[in-house]
Amino acid sequence: MNAPRITREWLDQWKGITVEDMVPGAAYQLVFTLKGLARYVLEPGILNKAADYLGKLPLKVSPRSSEWFQPGELECRIGSCWALLANLERERYPWLRSGFILPLQWKSGCPHHPHLPRKLLEVADDVIYRLKEQKGIPEDRSWGLHPDPRLNLDGVDLSEIDWEFESAWVSLAGGLFLAGWQGVPRAGIFASAGFGEDGIKQVDGLVEKAEAVVELLDRRRFTSAQLFVCESQAKELRSHLEAKNFAGLEVAELPAGKNTIKEILKEYLYALEVPPDKDAPQERRGEYFLRIPSRREAQTYYRGHIFPDVVCKLQEKCRENNVEITHLVSVPSLGYSITELLIAGLQVRKLLLIVVQEDSKKPKSPSMEKERERLQREFPHLEEISLVKIRLSCSEDRDELLRQLRDSCKDFLENVDPRRVAFDLTSGPKMLTLLLYDCCPPGAVALCVMTDFDEETRRPQPFTEVFYFWRKE
Repeated sequence: MNAPRITREWLDQWKGITVEDMVPGAAYQLVFTLKGLARYVLEPGILNKAADYLGKLPLKVSPRSSEWFQPGELECRIGSCWALLANLERERYPWLRSGFILPLQWKSGCPHHPHLPRKLLEVADDVIYRLKEQKGIPEDRSWGLHPDPRLNLDGVDLSEIDWEFESAWVSLAGGLFLAGWQGVPRAGIFASAGFGEDGIKQVDGLVEKAEAVVELLDRRRFTSAQLFVCESQAKELRSHLEAKNFAGLEVAELPAGKNTIKEILKEYLYALEVPPDKDAPQERRGEYFLRIPSRREAQTYYRGHIFPDVVCKLQEKCRENNVEITHLVSVPSLGYSITELLIAGLQVRKLLLIVVQEDSKKPKSPSMEKERERLQREFPHLEEISLVKIRLSCSEDRDELLRQLRDSCKDFLENVDPRRVAFDLTSGPKMLTLLLYDCCPPGAVALCVMTDFDEETRRPQPFTEVFYFWRKE
């Protein structure tokens, strides 16, 4: 069965009919035809009349269909974005909300949904083109705009709807930036602005759109909200909200000018929780890193967006202390590896990795060979990676452990100037730290990296690193 196509001719069946004059049967027909879309675009009075009419029919309604008669909800999913729209033909269609929110979703690797309005998809194509042009998203990855599943547009064809969609440009761009990171937007963050060659563009219907957001606040769908608009329209909109005593909605500004899209939208993207770029302020990157729920994703972000700055900081410290290292002895950590930082920052050519033998009561260390392969892949400048495995326990003889370590270090450091050698004393059990210091030859550098830790996440506080160097006499 073909989905009903919603056209201007179809809408004009109810041209000029107010909510009060709409008969219940017609209200029911509107809801039944528009399906999930109805709860977002129809006036609450129409939904109520349709629900009353349905209650008098000898029909059993599925739970999903019953949702069509309730006010629309917004769910935060990967790739979600919310287009704020205004009914610019209020006299013609008084049964449509004056302002409403269309929940959409970006999906990777598939085309646009064919039932979305063509005019909206033209805006989506422009967003994709401009973001790829400015390297905001990978050029080799395809994206399609889709309706939120709650709209149920598989059963409704909106392709010929000719509403104004240019004002959704910024919302679509924010959603696509976020989708590229598999990110979920923060609830209560909205935007309404166009975009062109000269930057951000003014749009119509901001008052109606703001009131649609306020309605969600009144229904306690979130406790506060931000609406980003063209800076030249912000003052007037704030005055309107103050006059109506609308609390909880903050009007934020999108700056004018011809900067890059990321620069123009940076405050909006930050509010959405799009991951800050490498050139974002350190404080902002650090805050975002600590908010990432997944440990794996947090480590990925750290490596790409924080690690390079810390490496530069270490290299500056080396220059200040006249330290040039070619050989490093280190103990791998289970978390944010200090060893990797030292390899990159010191640009060592050879590495001796001391791997503590696994204890069943403690988290497992990576296998020796896997660790060697991983480091070789990530740091191709390493000419040699040697690995030594030792067991530490109270029953082990300290002198025997010291002998093993000294033998390993002797082979590794044969014919090497001690001044070009560093012993990393940051990670590992305290006993091992003491043993390694005893193995450190005169003239070599003993070093330690200290950092603050976030109490809640137990992650390092980015950019609090302090590097300590001292020459063993």
